[in-house]
Amino acid sequence: MSATARERRRLLLLEDLARAVSADARERPGTAPILQTDREPPPGGAAPVRDVRRRRARLACVAVTSEFERSHATSGGTVGFPYRAVVDFRSGRLTLCRVAGQAGEGGFARRRLVRPSPACGG
Repeated sequence: MSATARERRRLLLLEDLARAVSADARERPGTAPILQTDREPPPGGAAPVRDVRRRRARLACVAVTSEFERSHATSGGTVGFPYRAVVDFRSGRLTLCRVAGQAGEGGFARRRLVRPSPACGG
C-alpha cells in the first residue's frame, strides 16, 4: 500500500473516531447537542498521525457542546465532554474512554487522581 493510500486510510479512521466519540456522548443522559468532535494529540504530545510509520496514535478528543469566540476578555474556546482514544492504524481498531477531570480551569492539566484506562493511552 502506498504512503498516500495509508495516509488516506488513517484520515478515514480518524473520521470514524470522531463519529464514535460523538455517538457515545449523545447516548449519555442529559447531554446537550453535540456540535462536532475535535481531536488532537494529548498534552505531552504524541507523534503526528500523518506519520505513516506510526502504528498507533494516542489522541485527546472533545465532543463539543458549545463554543465561545475570542474577544478582548477571552481567548475563546470550547465546552464539551473529554475523551482519550487510541487508534491502531494497522488493525483499524479504535479504543475510546470518557475522561472525568477535576472541575475548574486547568482541571485536565493537573495530575489526575483517576487516570484513563491503559487501553486509552492511560
